[in-house]
Amino acid sequence: MAVGGSLGRTYTESLTGLGAAEDRAVPFRAPKTIFNGRIHTPRRFATQHYSIERMKSVAQAADGSLNDVFLTICGGALRRYLIEQDALPTGDLVANVPVSVRQETGSGLGNAITFLYAQLGTRIEDPVERIAAVRTSTRLGKERLPEVNGIAMDTYTAALMLPFLGQAILGFGGHGRPASNVVISNVPGPAEARYLDGSRMEEIYPVSLLFNGQALNITAVSYDGEFNIGYTGCRDSIPSLQKIAVYSGEELDRLEAALAR
Repeated sequence: MAVGGSLGRTYTESLTGLGAAEDRAVPFRAPKTIFNGRIHTPRRFATQHYSIERMKSVAQAADGSLNDVFLTICGGALRRYLIEQDALPTGDLVANVPVSVRQETGSGLGNAITFLYAQLGTRIEDPVERIAAVRTSTRLGKERLPEVNGIAMDTYTAALMLPFLGQAILGFGGHGRPASNVVISNVPGPAEARYLDGSRMEEIYPVSLLFNGQALNITAVSYDGEFNIGYTGCRDSIPSLQKIAVYSGEELDRLEAALAR
């Protein structure tokens, strides 16, 4: 798919809602939630960590990817949290998901990423049905990515993010409909343990940036066989942020048990 064709279809779906598949997430069609207002200075931070092998086993049982499992348990956790706040929208929450587009044979330095939008299945209570919906949404999102690399992919990414960046630069973030409800990212980290003066680093957690319109960020970093998740939130927008981390673990338990039946 060419860059122009992909962007044209995405912009048309974003502006009008026409032509979008029911399970395809597109920018600025997400429902507004308590995560999408103006942010303030204080922050809250919470963590979770699981074995990567456990995550991969669940993904294999669900015929999905590790990222599908990650998005599914986040969707379940956010669903429970928003129900408790009496603030769950009828439409699915949408995640902005950075994805690597680096070619295996590439020799360039720095990051090579773009972004896709994925539904989190927050309208679905059953975890197996939810991961099926997430899997479909991520597949449709990947199909929309142009089949290019290098400068052409950089151009696509810049143009895709231009409306969102313009909203942030002009100070409109948190006022209108959000581009997405939450950023959820999975960053590869060191595969082997690291040491400082003989002391082993046990775990590593990312503390991510927030901005107006995006008061919650969920980022995972893999390290030495562990999948370490950091939940960064605006304290005033998201009371009891640690509940989202706790619910993520419980949703992984639910998904694992349901797939084993």
